[in-house]
Amino acid sequence: YGGEMVLSTTSDPKSFNPVLAKETSTTAVTGVLFEGLTTSDPFTLEPRPNLAERWEMSPDGLVWTFYLREGLFWSDGEPLTADDVVFTFQDLIFNPDIPNSSRDIFTLDGRPILVERAGPLAVRFTLPVRFAPFLRSLGQEILPRHVLEPFVRAGTFNTAWGIDADVRTVVGSGPFMPERYVPGQKVVLVRNPRYWKKDPQGGALPYLDRLTFLIVPSLDV
Repeated sequence: YGGEMVLSTTSDPKSFNPVLAKETSTTAVTGVLFEGLTTSDPFTLEPRPNLAERWEMSPDGLVWTFYLREGLFWSDGEPLTADDVVFTFQDLIFNPDIPNSSRDIFTLDGRPILVERAGPLAVRFTLPVRFAPFLRSLGQEILPRHVLEPFVRAGTFNTAWGIDADVRTVVGSGPFMPERYVPGQKVVLVRNPRYWKKDPQGGALPYLDRLTFLIVPSLDV
């Protein structure tokens, strides 16, 4: 346990909001701040459970029910539940006032996927047609309802968690959380003590205390 990893990026992040992210300078950072229901196995590239521990599919392939792990928490200590998943899709991704690239992925045959709460830790997705990459697409980051719903209601979500915001207000479920952003210099992330994932011996992850992205515009440097 302990230590710091230092990486580099050629430009500043444009936001700390993964729904609005469109470039790698942003997703490199948000990718370790937030997580989705599924992830991809790094060796086989097959979809595997992440925030969701398991799922069920109807015989026709149109209705999928995902069951979240018990004991998931946001980095501020609030529980992560089915309400956050429904909020992410219904209030953010399918919100016509919020520009994002995910809406096209989850709109099939011209119709959006229906996302419903099926219990405190269960979410039901009803697809209009069969969609082979559905499991892989659920790597989509889930965002906290208790933090962002007020911004949606006020019509200010598109400026929430911008680069001018205090990064310590960014609440995620990933292995790291923001500590400091110095424009043109660096983004400093620290270990999320509430991260759910464990190593094979049951020890808390991540091992690193800190992850720093140095902003180095010159490839020569």
